[in-house]
Amino acid sequence: MEKEIPTWRLLVSASEKLRNMHSRKTTGNKCGENTITLSQVRVLGCLLIGDENGMKVKHLAAELGITPGGVSQIVDTLVNMGHVERCECPGDRRSVAVRLSKSGVELRRALDRDFSELFSRVFENVSGDEEKNFRCVLSKIIENLDKDINKQE
Repeated sequence: MEKEIPTWRLLVSASEKLRNMHSRKTTGNKCGENTITLSQVRVLGCLLIGDENGMKVKHLAAELGITPGGVSQIVDTLVNMGHVERCECPGDRRSVAVRLSKSGVELRRALDRDFSELFSRVFENVSGDEEKNFRCVLSKIIENLDKDINKQE
C-alpha cells in the first residue's frame, strides 16, 4: 500500500516544478541579454494589480514577504531594464513609489500569455470540473493565508 504524500509536500513540489519550468522557458521573457526572473515577475505582478500611482518599496516588500533591501535590488534591475520607473508618492513628497513603465505593462502582458500557455499544458489532463474545484480550494487557501498574514501585522 502506497503512503499518501502530505498536501504541503505536493504544494511545494508543484511550486518548484513551475519555477523550474519558468526558468527553462524564457523565450518571451527576454529583454536584450537580461532574462526576467521569477522575483522580477512577482514585483511586476504587484505593480500591475496595485494603484496606478505606484507602490512604496516597503509595501512591495510586505506584499512579497521579502526585505525592503531585496525589493530595492529587484526594482533597480527593473528600472535599468526600462520596465519600472520611480515616481513621487502622492501625499508624501519624501517617499518614492515605483510603478510600471509602458515597457513594463507590455512585458507583463507577454508574461500573462506565457504563463497562460504554461498552465494550459499543466492542466492538459485535468477536466473542467477538476480545474474549477482546484481553483476553489486554491482561493480558500489564499484567503486563509491572507487572514494569517493580517493577524501577524
